[in-house]
Amino acid sequence: MTNEILISTIGAFVAILVAIASAWLAHKNNLSFQNKKLKGEHYMEFVRALHLLASDNKNSAFMMGYTSTRDNMLLLASEDVISKLFEYEDSIKSHPEEHDEYLTKLFIAMRRDIGLSSKALPVIKLRK
Repeated sequence: MTNEILISTIGAFVAILVAIASAWLAHKNNLSFQNKKLKGEHYMEFVRALHLLASDNKNSAFMMGYTSTRDNMLLLASEDVISKLFEYEDSIKSHPEEHDEYLTKLFIAMRRDIGLSSKALPVIKLRK
């Protein structure tokens, strides 16, 4: 009789541990998904602001929009995305002929940060 109680107690304890572990893993997975979703939304807003700025870089509203979305990215983006963003911005002044390559590296880093593949991503060029 005591063996049956011991086995039942161990079984109940293991079931509780499995339930706790499953809930913790589900919560962790949900947080990761929400984080990637939030980053994706901010990255899309950044691309939109960048496109508007490229279409008219003298427009102060477009410049403010770009600056605002860039600042938001600095809060959420991975270190790789932030370093590629800085390299891209530096390239505009120091290596304008390599602008598209730096922009492509930034896009690849953003895609990697939200879990998307970029194996065959062509060189990205902004169009007005």
